[in-house]
Amino acid sequence: ARYRGVIGIEVQLPPNSWATLALDRPGAGQHMRLGQNTMNKAARLDLADATTAHALIAGTTGAGKTVLMTSMLYQCALANPAQQRLLVIDGKQELERFGRLPHLIAPRAVTSEDAIKALSWTAGEIMRRSEPGADRTPLTVAIDEMALLVAQDKGAVRPLAQILSLGRSRNVHVIAGTQRVSAEVLGNRLLTDNFTVRLVGQVMDASASALATGQSGLGANRLSGKGDFLAVTGAGCARFVAAMTSEAQLAGLPRAETVPDLPAETSTE
Repeated sequence: ARYRGVIGIEVQLPPNSWATLALDRPGAGQHMRLGQNTMNKAARLDLADATTAHALIAGTTGAGKTVLMTSMLYQCALANPAQQRLLVIDGKQELERFGRLPHLIAPRAVTSEDAIKALSWTAGEIMRRSEPGADRTPLTVAIDEMALLVAQDKGAVRPLAQILSLGRSRNVHVIAGTQRVSAEVLGNRLLTDNFTVRLVGQVMDASASALATGQSGLGANRLSGKGDFLAVTGAGCARFVAAMTSEAQLAGLPRAETVPDLPAETSTE
């Protein structure tokens, strides 16, 4: 690895070498610690920065994609619900632990129909936020698995593209995961051009690496899996090990008695 003129040689730690990582800004919601990079520094993501407003997490089975998304959503949930809102689209039904958070503006969407409804409402919410004096409380939309939406229901593309293109200026952010690294899912530039951060775990081959990272030659296919990731932001690329949230941490998440229904849809016209 290269860092400020220094060439570092990586020596892989043996399996089951664990370290406890402190959050940089507990409860901040948009400021996240992704894990530890190869220079033994904190790997961070700031969704509040317009240059890193939306994150795509990609990788094959066993890459650690869901573990990383779980860690990111856990950190969102540490924020005060009045300062951080969440919308969870969970086609694979692996984010059930986040289904009763007081931060949710609607129940966790597990069907394609509910997902389209949630995305359409969010696109309308972005237009509402363009009005003078509108509330712009940070809203993070988590999508797992994006391929279930984009490949199977083309109706998701338009509202999702609108959210990605306009959301960062209106405090609406997307964290989307996909296991299917293919041109069918990642070949639509209306979507991928606006994912300003790519968090890429192990993929099958060099062509899948180029699709997932948005650049050729980064070698995501040579990663070791199980939390070994590349963080690609613009022309920058850094390798890091993803943080894993413990069962005790997840069990301590706040819970609401009820989750409200999706607010009345706002026109996107």
